[in-house]
Amino acid sequence: MELCRFSAANSTALTRGNKRTTLNTREDPCDRDKQRVYLDTGVKWKQHKSIFEFASSLLNLMALESRIRPENYEIQVIYRVLHECQFLANLDVTPFNQLEALEEAVSVLFNENCTRAYNSKHPLTYQEARQTLAEHLGTNIDRRLGVADQGIS
Repeated sequence: MELCRFSAANSTALTRGNKRTTLNTREDPCDRDKQRVYLDTGVKWKQHKSIFEFASSLLNLMALESRIRPENYEIQVIYRVLHECQFLANLDVTPFNQLEALEEAVSVLFNENCTRAYNSKHPLTYQEARQTLAEHLGTNIDRRLGVADQGIS
């Protein structure tokens, strides 16, 4: 999922004059056999320029999801995990681009939830999301990102 679609910078992306109506075929990211294809419009979305825009996009998606599917908690879990590890601000990796690391981490969590949905399983719980993020980062979230200092285990 392109999280940048929910950014305030893209609020006028589909208005008259900005609309690009090309149709693209894309493979279903959850289909491991690569048998499903869907159509997508070719809109050039503006990418996030700051952590604030990224967090705002995630909050906008959370608000939209809570209105459409109030029983779905996957975005809240992802936001909570990222918030508690300080949006990866203390990640000790060189060279480090926090925005790219966040976008990649959210993509990993979205893909895991997508795979689970494809297999008729529930979305990641909080503990599973933390474990998936820790495995993706190759580090212990508690020790490296300061979550253990806040009494969260």
